[in-house]
Amino acid sequence: MDENKIEGTARNLGGKAEEATGKLTGDAKTQAEGKADQFSGKAQKTYGDAKEAASDAADGAKEGAAKLSEKAGEGYDQAKAAVSDAAEGATGEIARLRAQVEELMRERVKPALNDAAHKASDYAHQARDTIGEKAGQAGETIKERPLLSLAIIGVVGFVIGRLTSDRL
Repeated sequence: MDENKIEGTARNLGGKAEEATGKLTGDAKTQAEGKADQFSGKAQKTYGDAKEAASDAADGAKEGAAKLSEKAGEGYDQAKAAVSDAAEGATGEIARLRAQVEELMRERVKPALNDAAHKASDYAHQARDTIGEKAGQAGETIKERPLLSLAIIGVVGFVIGRLTSDRL
């Protein structure tokens, strides 16, 4: 309890006693001083009440702030834990997906690449064989008909010359 409240109440009671004494004795001055002390006591008690209410409000605000701070700390801890859990979950999911990708590479991609490489190699061998065969046939044709071959080479050269001379 605030001391102003106690002093104000005491001054008010003293003023009432002083006023009563002034009434009994017929002393107007004592009676007026008693009323003034009552008024002063009431004012001092009101000041004490206001001071105490302000102190209580400040204490309540401090308690509220402490509780709010505690809840914020709890919220931060919960958020931190949730982020940590999410990060662990994401790390686990990434590891799982990486394992799946490696398995797909082993089971499907590498065999498909090997098949494609074998097919490309087979096509290259077929092309080499065909070119060799056709080159042999062209050589035989040139040996059998040299004049026809020279005529064909001349016509091809002429056509190439005409095509390139128009562009220059």
